[in-house]
Amino acid sequence: MIIQFTLFVLVSFLAFTASAQVPERRNDPFPTEEAWYIIPAPFSTPGLGSGLFVAGLWSNISESHSDLFVGMVKGDFDATFAGLLDNHIIDETLILDVSGGVINEAIVTSYQGRGFDSDPKNYNTFKVGDGEGTGGRIMLTFWERRLNAFATQFLQSSRLKGVYEADGTLIYEPDSAAKTKVGMQSRGLLLDFTDDWGDPRKGLKLSHNQNGFVGLNSDGRSPEQSIIDQNVTAYLPMGEQSTWVFNVFQSKAVVTKQGLTDKEALRTLLYSNVDCSITSDPQKCESTIDKQL
Repeated sequence: MIIQFTLFVLVSFLAFTASAQVPERRNDPFPTEEAWYIIPAPFSTPGLGSGLFVAGLWSNISESHSDLFVGMVKGDFDATFAGLLDNHIIDETLILDVSGGVINEAIVTSYQGRGFDSDPKNYNTFKVGDGEGTGGRIMLTFWERRLNAFATQFLQSSRLKGVYEADGTLIYEPDSAAKTKVGMQSRGLLLDFTDDWGDPRKGLKLSHNQNGFVGLNSDGRSPEQSIIDQNVTAYLPMGEQSTWVFNVFQSKAVVTKQGLTDKEALRTLLYSNVDCSITSDPQKCESTIDKQL
């Protein structure tokens, strides 16, 4: 797959440079003009709840390349997060991003088992909490950010607090549920033959990403999968103000390691702390767990 993409990139690059020169950058891809933003945003969203989102961004701190962002969400969704981005380890060549956050409470909607003819209210909501996540990205860039290679790693964990029907009726609450931990690693290439890193109007952009996902707390019995995304975007200016954008995208998922498939073993591993017999509707509780398995 990587060899095919490399050949594709070389052919595309040769065709592009043969037909026209790589556009000059309209703006500096490494700006240092200082700016700041504060964004308050009340929200009410089905499946997420309602609350207040407040975020702040300090861009190009003290006329450097680094950006600092902080934010919080209060209401049905309770979380805080922060990140320090665009830190130049080697000026305009090696760039590091780091970020992290804490989720005290969140609502996640699950549509497992639904089909075309399902009732619109045939879904469950999961209340999770005690969540946290940390991650970072390292990018190597050359030629005014036209040639880029990057690697990303992110770790997150959360604890299930309860499962509810669409109308808010409790189905079950786990007794001291263990935290679910998930890891994500990605690496890729980004070739940016456009006239502007942040606001392109003409040129060609190609990317290849390979993302790997794995559960981290099931004694090695979680499945592992890799998602490979390939993307080609062309920008064609139309007049002074408009740009046409053409995009071709391909994605492929590959299971790199089969996880535990025995249903009874999964039930013991994941739901041993759920006693459906003490819930208000034991049959509904068992059927919900069976659907999740």
